[in-house]
Amino acid sequence: MSMTACPGCGLPRAEDQLARPCPVCDAGPGAVAVAPPVARPPSAPDPTKNLPADVSAMNRAAASAEGFPAWFRWAVVFAVGVGTGAAGVFAWQANRAHAPTELAQVTPNESRPLPPLPSVSGRRVEVAPVPHEPTAAPEPEPEPPPPEPRPPVAAPDKTIVIELNLPNGTYHLPFAMKKGERVVLKGKVNSFRARGLDGGAVLDASGLEAAQVYIGGKIDNGSTLKVNAPNGTVTFAAAVGGKSKVEIAAPGGDVTFSAPTTPARPGSAIDGGSTVTIAARTTDLRGDVNGSATRVSVSLPRNGTLKAVAVRGTATVEYRVADGKGTPDVSAGFVSPAATFKKVE
Repeated sequence: MSMTACPGCGLPRAEDQLARPCPVCDAGPGAVAVAPPVARPPSAPDPTKNLPADVSAMNRAAASAEGFPAWFRWAVVFAVGVGTGAAGVFAWQANRAHAPTELAQVTPNESRPLPPLPSVSGRRVEVAPVPHEPTAAPEPEPEPPPPEPRPPVAAPDKTIVIELNLPNGTYHLPFAMKKGERVVLKGKVNSFRARGLDGGAVLDASGLEAAQVYIGGKIDNGSTLKVNAPNGTVTFAAAVGGKSKVEIAAPGGDVTFSAPTTPARPGSAIDGGSTVTIAARTTDLRGDVNGSATRVSVSLPRNGTLKAVAVRGTATVEYRVADGKGTPDVSAGFVSPAATFKKVE
């Protein structure tokens, strides 16, 4: 069946229906075909169309026009997005839990020599040193005083002779004499000082004229000491013991054994069978004279003085007047019954 366009509206119609009016445009047979209207380009929409005069009524107008407020549509979109993301995360975790775990295989790196650094040619740049404040040099520590000179040690059959000429000076024997040492001092000094003697040492200063003599160490174990101080002073600060021998020539002078004897210390005691011979104007024995066969012999002028703190054991202290006349000042603090303190002719 062939189709023919309606002359009124252009609706396709069968040829057998053209004799009847068109059901759309009611055009009958023989109607003149009307050209369709030319389509005009649409004009730009008016942004103010359908807007209410009051801004506060915009939301109400939109709600009445669309049926739902604008915020409801965005809430629905947000809820759908959240649900989709959560479903994806749960599905990913489920797949990961059931997936087999693969261990990474680590292949040790083979040590390979590094390539040489490229040489850079160019001008050498000198870097100036950073300035800094000079630090003060540490103060040098004081050097210890040089050791006192020590004369050579004498052989058993040799004696060291030292001659001195120090009428206004002091000579200090720089060492304590020990076994096998023999020293002879000659000359003149103002002051002579010695430490001590031990082990049978011999110090003969009878030829050394001194104004002052000071013996600071012990005379022990069979040692021998001789000193000479005419009109001078002789002081012993330590003990004489061990069968030692001491000769003091101080006519017109003073002799003092200065350290008292206590239960803890012997002081300047004369003990142990030693022998001490003294010639002086005054003699002061502040240390005890004690022991068996210990003997002290003192020679006094007629106006001399002898004082002994204590004579103990079987020790002997005897004195004589030089010219056999006069009455010197003589006293002893304590004399034990077996000891002797007496005058001899």
